[in-house]
Amino acid sequence: MNNMETAQEAFNHFVTAFERGLIKVSPCSLFDDVYVHIDMPDQTPRFTYVMFDPENTKKVIAQCVIMFAHNLSDGNKKWIIGWCTDSKHRNKGIGYDLSNKALQEFSYQLRNKLKGDYIEANVDTNNLASLRIAKKLIGNEEILIKANGEKAHSFLRQFS
Repeated sequence: MNNMETAQEAFNHFVTAFERGLIKVSPCSLFDDVYVHIDMPDQTPRFTYVMFDPENTKKVIAQCVIMFAHNLSDGNKKWIIGWCTDSKHRNKGIGYDLSNKALQEFSYQLRNKLKGDYIEANVDTNNLASLRIAKKLIGNEEILIKANGEKAHSFLRQFS
């Protein structure tokens, strides 16, 4: 499964769980159109930010997930970020808007704990929309070669 398929699957699971009332979201501090669900699967901190359809405030149209990846040898942490927008709402800037706001909210909420930590996005070569988002949101692109020979793009930025 590639990164795009993984993001879509995570989005679908979140939407289903939300619609069934299995999870709740809370308003974010900085933005009135962004909500967050914080959980700890396998004791790993995960922040799931969502936006709702302005015409249907019960319908999730975009998701951005920031999750702890691992501790680094220098004592800092690496966090990973990923996003997905509902297919009916793509190509409208919603994915970037949510991801940008989510990263700002995440940084604000953990402002005293992130100094020196890193945020990373991994994007498949054929996912042009996510490549544009990652370049604008994080920058510092590096092309990686996966075990199967396919290229992937890694974007890495340090919190200051």
